Amino acid sequence: RNEKKASIYDGFSGAISTLGAISFWIFTIYKVLQGDITIGALTFYIGMAGSYTSSLEGLMRELSRFYRDSSFMTSYYKFLEIPNKIISGKKKLSSNSRPPEIVFKHVDFIYPNSQKIVIEDLELTINPGERIALVGTNGSGKSTIIKLLCRLYDVSSGTITIDGIDIKELDVTHWHQQIGVLFQNFNKYGVLNAGENISIGNTQHAHQRDLVLEASKKAEAHEFLQKLDKGYNQVLSKRFKRGTNLSGGEWQKVALARNFYRDAPILILDEPTSAIDAISEEKIFERLYKFAANKTVIIVSHRFSTVRKADKIYVLDAGKIIEGGTHEELMKLNGKYAEAFAVQAKGYK
Repeated sequence: RNEKKASIYDGFSGAISTLGAISFWIFTIYKVLQGDITIGALTFYIGMAGSYTSSLEGLMRELSRFYRDSSFMTSYYKFLEIPNKIISGKKKLSSNSRPPEIVFKHVDFIYPNSQKIVIEDLELTINPGERIALVGTNGSGKSTIIKLLCRLYDVSSGTITIDGIDIKELDVTHWHQQIGVLFQNFNKYGVLNAGENISIGNTQHAHQRDLVLEASKKAEAHEFLQKLDKGYNQVLSKRFKRGTNLSGGEWQKVALARNFYRDAPILILDEPTSAIDAISEEKIFERLYKFAANKTVIIVSHRFSTVRKADKIYVLDAGKIIEGGTHEELMKLNGKYAEAFAVQAKGYK
């Protein structure tokens, strides 16, 4: 809507600039015909006309830009005025390095302004240091579980406990420090260079180049980042002079490196390698499981090559867990997971 308004204003300002120029020439021609302007004066006015038109166009351009920016700022201020429904608690987890136990108990969830039950009577326990995978068709509730765990929303009913503490009682900032999340729609910070795009994963600590390089290598990003004109100092956007653009797969590797740099006890990956080739994906997950040996890892993915090595795989359908177990157990069950695995495997034959 703001873009539409800005486009209308751009057209309006352009029309005013054009009308101004036309009016000037009509007035000048009229004065020449009346004999009120000499040839010398006409030459002077022609020179002035160019400056006048250029100045008017510049003024209207700046006014248009100001209007465009102000229209977006209006939306921004309205956003800031929206009351925060997530009320932070005051409790904090113990300071030991062990990841906490996570328990979903009879959890139901309905998105605001909707009547559709997205998560229904969810029972799920994630043990400390466990690697679990959530699979299912689109709309089955996988990403919603992640959002509830990140406390972007509160459950409609039931509880989520972290080491026995209701997640609503935890200090939100403290809880967010315990998790590293890579969503499908992650941020691409084009105003930052490659190294900063990785180190922004942990704003609690200053940029540490050795840790940036380590995280980059784990995510299979080091090889292409070091080949950039300025290496890790390269700005990752063509909007800036001498900046560069990355491909979708390269950006995904940078985002993965960002999460490795964060080094949180709980690592959550929502479709982390959807734009990455199979060979790189295999290498990344080999390093991921090695890196996350003492961390809890939660993976949402449609690729069975990604999830089959998880300690537990949970199959969701319409907001419910319908199957759970290791890859081998689920294949023997010959249910939804085995059916979907067989369908995907055909594509590799």
